[in-house]
Amino acid sequence: MKVALLLAPGNLRRWHVDLADRLIADGHAVALRFDAQAPVLPYAVGFLEQFEAILTRRGASGPSDRIDDARADDLRPTGFETEADVTIDLSGAAEIAAGVTLAILFDGAPGDAALTAALLERRLPVVSIVAVGADALAIFEEGRPALERPDVFLVGRDAVCGRLPGLVRRTIERIGQGAAPARTVVRAGGALAGTHPARFMFESIAAAASRKLKRLLVHDDHWRIGIRRLASPADGVLDRLAWPANGYHWLADDRRRYYADPFLFRDGGTTWLFCEEYPYATRKGILSVARVDADGIPETPRPILETETHLSYPFVFRHAGAIYMMPESSGAKTLELWRAIAFPDRWERVATLVSGVSLADATLFAHAGRFWITAAIQEPSTSSWDALMVYVADDPLGPWRPASSEPLLIDASSVRPAGHVVERDGVLYRPAQDCRDGYGAALTLARIDAIGEGRFEQTIVKRLDPPPGGPPWGVHTLNALDDLEVIDATGPMPRYGALGTVGAGAGGIAAASGLALTLL
Repeated sequence: MKVALLLAPGNLRRWHVDLADRLIADGHAVALRFDAQAPVLPYAVGFLEQFEAILTRRGASGPSDRIDDARADDLRPTGFETEADVTIDLSGAAEIAAGVTLAILFDGAPGDAALTAALLERRLPVVSIVAVGADALAIFEEGRPALERPDVFLVGRDAVCGRLPGLVRRTIERIGQGAAPARTVVRAGGALAGTHPARFMFESIAAAASRKLKRLLVHDDHWRIGIRRLASPADGVLDRLAWPANGYHWLADDRRRYYADPFLFRDGGTTWLFCEEYPYATRKGILSVARVDADGIPETPRPILETETHLSYPFVFRHAGAIYMMPESSGAKTLELWRAIAFPDRWERVATLVSGVSLADATLFAHAGRFWITAAIQEPSTSSWDALMVYVADDPLGPWRPASSEPLLIDASSVRPAGHVVERDGVLYRPAQDCRDGYGAALTLARIDAIGEGRFEQTIVKRLDPPPGGPPWGVHTLNALDDLEVIDATGPMPRYGALGTVGAGAGGIAAASGLALTLL
C-alpha cells in the first residue's frame, strides 16, 4: 500500500520515523507530508518539556522528541507522488483533516491537545486508531498504555507515543486483511483543558521531594509472600473470585530484602516454594527456594541462581522427565531456559528461547496441541506493564516464534502476567496485574476467549485489590498447587527498627510506618 503520514511543520517526532520504518519493512511505500494549517501546542507546554528535560537530565532520545523537518527526505527516501491508499493524520490537530483515512484518538478526541490534557491530569488515556467516515469513526485498535511516572510529563508522553507505531501498524495489517473494525463511534473534537502546565510542574517537584524523603525512612514497595491451605478444590481465588476470609500466612524477612513472585512445585512428595529474592544492598533480584513443611509453612528461602542481571518470576515446569525453569531476565533482553541438574539447588542454562527483546513475567501453557508463552514486552521508552506479546511453539524447548509482529494487547489494567494460566471446564483463565494505579496495584482475573496466530482476546471477570490483613499497596502474583495457594503483596516497610515492629497484617505495617507516612 501507499501510506501518507500527515504531519505538522516543526512537529516531526521520532515515533513518526519509527512508524515509517516499520511500514517500509512491511513492504509499504511511505511518504511524509506536512500540513501548514496544523496547530502548535501552547508555549507553556514547550516550556514544561524543556524544564523537565533539564530537571530529569533526559537526553533527546525518546519517541516523542522532535526531529528537524529538513531531515525528513534524508531519513525516508521511499516516498511517492501519486495519491495515497491510506493517509494517516499525525498532525496533532484537534479536528481531523479532510481526506484522512486513519486518525489517532486520545480518550475519544483527536490531536496532541487531547493527549496533553490527559497527561497533565495524570490520566491514562485510551488510545484508539480509527478509520475516518463522514459522521462516524470505525475503531480498529485500542490500547491503554501504562504511566509509570505520571508526575513526569515527558516520561508519560514517551510511554504513550512509544506504543503508537505498533497500534497503527496493526491497523494497517488488519485493513490489508479485510478485517472489520471492532466498533464505531460518533465523531467528536478535543481541546486542551484541565491542569495548567505550570501547576503540573510545581506539583511534580513536590512529589519528587516527597518520594525522596519517604525513601530515606521506608522501603515503599516491600513485597511479601503469603501462603494458605485450601479448604477444598473450589476454595482457590481463581474459583471463588474473592479473597479468603481466613487470610494468609506471611513469610518473614529481615527487612534487608524482600521476597516476591512465588511459584509452587512438587517433586518426590516434597513441595517447594520458588521466588525472587531482592536484597536492597545489591538492588538486583536473584532466585531462591524454600521447602514447604507438612503444615504448609515455608522455610527461609535460600539462594539458588544468580546472574549478571536481575532475575525474577521463576516459572518452573516438568517436561519429558526433566525439570526446567524459565525465569525473567529482561535486563539481558533474553528469555532463557534452565534445567535442574541437582534439584532444586543446581541449574544449568540449556537454551535461549527468545533474544533481543525485554520480556517480563513470561508464562508458559499448553493449548490446542501447541505451547504458548504470554509475556509483557518493553520497548524503548515504554512501560513493561502494558503490552502483551504471545509466542508459539510445538515443543516447550522451542523453537519459539512470535504469534504476531506487534503486541496483541495494550492495556495497563490486564496485560502483565501474574501467575500460571489454568483450565476450568475447558476454559483458560489467567491472572494479570492491574497497573493503572501503579506497578502491581491490583490483580485482574481474565478468561482467555481466543489465542492464535495474530490473535489474543480476553474478558475480565474480576478485579481484586490487595487482600485484607496483608500489605495494603499492591498484589501481583497468584499461584496454586493442589491444596496450597500463594500470593505476594506489597506495602511500606520501615528501614530502621526504631520505627516499630512490622506485624503480619496491614495494621502492623501501618503502625510501624506511621512516623514515615505522617512526615509525608
